[in-house]
Amino acid sequence: MEVASKSGRMVVWTPSVAGRGLPARPYWRESGIERECKMRPTGAVDTDRRLCVVHGPVEPRVRLVCFPHAGGSTSFYRPWRALIPDHVELVVARYPGGIERITEQPAADVEQLADAAVQALDDRPDLPFVLFGHSLGALVAYEVALRTVSAGRPPAHVFVSGSAAPHTVRAGTVWTRDDDEFWAAVHALGGMDDAILESQDLREIILPGLRSDFRISETYGPREVTPVDCPVTALGGASDLSVHLDAVHSWADVATAGFAARFFSGGHFFVADEMNSVVQLITSHLPHSQDTR
Repeated sequence: MEVASKSGRMVVWTPSVAGRGLPARPYWRESGIERECKMRPTGAVDTDRRLCVVHGPVEPRVRLVCFPHAGGSTSFYRPWRALIPDHVELVVARYPGGIERITEQPAADVEQLADAAVQALDDRPDLPFVLFGHSLGALVAYEVALRTVSAGRPPAHVFVSGSAAPHTVRAGTVWTRDDDEFWAAVHALGGMDDAILESQDLREIILPGLRSDFRISETYGPREVTPVDCPVTALGGASDLSVHLDAVHSWADVATAGFAARFFSGGHFFVADEMNSVVQLITSHLPHSQDTR
């Protein structure tokens, strides 16, 4: 089966895995994700399924690690390549059970995603790094920051976007709704290609992983305040009805090394609508940020 997305990418699904009713793997033709995540600029093959190198300079000096929202993938961050300095390695986490790891068991909780990300970062060459996460990804980025700070390898900066802080995040029930109501809520929130939302076949394929992403996000908190000893900037959408302004400011309670809050026009996915401004903010806080294109 083939489904063309608005970006012009053609998604091709291979035959089902025996006993699971899932495709063996998705392939992206032409300018697709799968090819990008395998081939580095040096010609070396990147086989780590946990992290995709979206922009990989030959001699990177800093690493920007991005953690997607529920149901998100590396394609969300591909446009960032044209906006970041040449010396920055841009990597994006790929969650098990997501569209890029569709045959794998989804994560049990946010902590499991964070543990896997830290292990993947440990396997990469050591570089100064900055973390960015949106929505579910903000919680993952926070948990990664806790682990790396504890290990003596703190991030230079953490950007948490479209999420309340762990001690104020509210439990949700979207993940418990029936399929039609769940998909309606996903569609209303935005952030997913209409070609996927409107395809019944694709909906059935990605539903388990997507619902799992919502589950681990909506059951994560609230929890006790655990400070993270690195600078934190919280980002929010001025008209985001799911994350109010005071919830964005609540990240100040966990930031012991400096805090700032920034708001942008738009709703929950202001990071797409205001991409240039968001990326400019992030790159202004990167180590070696004076080295631009």
